Amino acid sequence: MKVANVWLGKDIQLNTDQDENKKMVKIRPLDVFAETHWRLLEQAICCNIPPELSATDRSMADLMERAGTDMDAMKAKHSVQDNNDTKIRFPFSSSRKRMSTIIEEATGAGGYDKRLHIKGASEMVLACCNTFMNDQG
Repeated sequence: MKVANVWLGKDIQLNTDQDENKKMVKIRPLDVFAETHWRLLEQAICCNIPPELSATDRSMADLMERAGTDMDAMKAKHSVQDNNDTKIRFPFSSSRKRMSTIIEEATGAGGYDKRLHIKGASEMVLACCNTFMNDQG
């Protein structure tokens, strides 16, 4: 499974070409996404992914690799190491139908600089939101 489309207020198609070794070609994320959207997507994928990867999680990790993102560095930056006892993570469960992780240093602005990243069933995630970002910001 590979990420071919991303929805951020609108459907965004990604390059799915392969090189001569049948590996997906690298992408330049800022050619496809607004910088603000990419930084949020990058945080959300890198920091809210379980240690044991499902096929869906593996495809999202592959997207980060294609984009040149160092997932371990991103987790370290936001204090989300799998061996870090201070992280706050709510694993996926079939009753909640979502997974959540609270990250630190979300914007680098200091103070209470935390952000909650949630992934899961769209209707469950949307029910948790009081605001959202679309393609116009």
